[in-house]
Parts: sequence; structure tokens; C-alpha cells
Amino acid sequence: MDKKTSELIAVGASVASGCIPCLEYHVKEALEAGASHADLATAVKIGKKVRQAPMDKMNQKCEELDL
Repeated sequence: MDKKTSELIAVGASVASGCIPCLEYHVKEALEAGASHADLATAVKIGKKVRQAPMDKMNQKCEELDL
């Protein structure tokens, strides 16, 4: 796997895990590896979807329990 792809994956993982220092580091590394703003935006969008999935399930369960 090339460095750009690896760093874009790390950007998405940083967003998904909520690690701001990780995000800052991996955005810098991805840019240096040749990632575009569009590449970064896609990685961030994917990370947000991954982060949101467990929250959606929790919200659904709370509704089922009438909470």
C-alpha cells in the first residue's frame, strides 16, 4: 500500500476514533504524500460514517426502550 493511501485511511480512523492530535498529524502526512483536499474530504466523510453507526444503533435502542 502506498503512503498516500495509508495516510488517508489513518485520517478516516482518526475521525472515527475522535483523536484530534491523530487527525492533525495524519492530515499533514497525507498532504505531504500527495493527497488532495478532495481525497481528505472523502476520508473524513467515511470516518464520520463509521463514528456515527454505533450512535445510531444506541439511539434506536433508546427509542425501543421508550427512553
